Amino acid sequence: MLVRTSLPLLLLLLLSAPPPATACRPRSGVAVHHTGRALGAVASPTDPDLVGTPWAGPPPGVAERASSVRPQGYASLLALAAEGTAHPMLYHGGGVLAHPITVYYLWYGGWGGPDANAAASATVEHFTTHLGGSPWYGLTGGYVDAKGRRPSTVVRYGGAAYDAYSRGKALSDDAIAAAVVDAIRRGDLPDDPEGVYLVLGSADVDATSGFCRAYCGFHKVFTVPPPPPPPQQAAPGWSGGGNGTATPPTPTPTRPPAASHRFYGYIGDPARCGELCRMQASGPNGPGPADAMVSIIAHELAETVTDPYADAWFDAKGLEGPDKCLWLFGEGAGRTYAAPNGAKANMVLGGRHYLVQANWAVSGGVGRCVIDLN
Repeated sequence: MLVRTSLPLLLLLLLSAPPPATACRPRSGVAVHHTGRALGAVASPTDPDLVGTPWAGPPPGVAERASSVRPQGYASLLALAAEGTAHPMLYHGGGVLAHPITVYYLWYGGWGGPDANAAASATVEHFTTHLGGSPWYGLTGGYVDAKGRRPSTVVRYGGAAYDAYSRGKALSDDAIAAAVVDAIRRGDLPDDPEGVYLVLGSADVDATSGFCRAYCGFHKVFTVPPPPPPPQQAAPGWSGGGNGTATPPTPTPTRPPAASHRFYGYIGDPARCGELCRMQASGPNGPGPADAMVSIIAHELAETVTDPYADAWFDAKGLEGPDKCLWLFGEGAGRTYAAPNGAKANMVLGGRHYLVQANWAVSGGVGRCVIDLN
């Protein structure tokens, strides 16, 4: 699910202050996700005229939902699936991300650096590299916006950086965004307006807005303050009064620069949550957190491109597409199978096996939870 945030004062301070020193399953849609929709008007950086109405919260009578921790028991899973499918997907007028996205990872906390974290990092990189263009990710193409645009199916892996607790072990959503800004300012990650920055927290890091308690991951957007406007320029031909006029011509108007936005999210190590943010202790790519995390990564990326500003695609309960399929993996449809190591899987990407939760295939507002359209 998406939580949108505005960080005006915080980011002004972050962008002017030196960065601190650093070493170089339940709310899913965030993957578990906050559904607190919007705080103020946010316009699309590529289409400033597309979105401009402040989000005042969910419709009257609709509770804010912040749940994607895994329900306990098969009956609970069936109830969750019924809740998601009971409400049609609705379009609210906002834009989707029609451009390709590049995903950048910030491994935050006690991962130990690239060598110690090689296995998990390799799994996340491989999954990200092969997610774009897959049948699962292609389901996002059904989410068309008011300008007839569909999300691009291109997903690129942009690289990774490490941050050893520069913002502590208890992170607010603002602190998570600040860690992203720090990594960009240090040059550890590029500043990419079309990128998605995912912070991956180690098991001893707590996202205080509800990791393990309300969600397994989330996606959000923060605002980067605009640069100062350029000075106004006099109209061509004015040279200080030499043309005989007493006053200079009206300066050529310059449009003030707009604030820009960066997409980010948080996904923690499922080991912190016991069984709440993973379906199996060891995944098809072996022990460790990566297999459980990539399912949540896929969830958050699909929601980012179909509902980037919390004003595009979600249902009357505030559920974005993948939220409607929480913890459903196609077992009832015979889509799961045993990977070579015996773990459960439901798809092959780039020659490797993965277990990824179902996605919502939308068509005319009606849809269903599927792994692909086959």
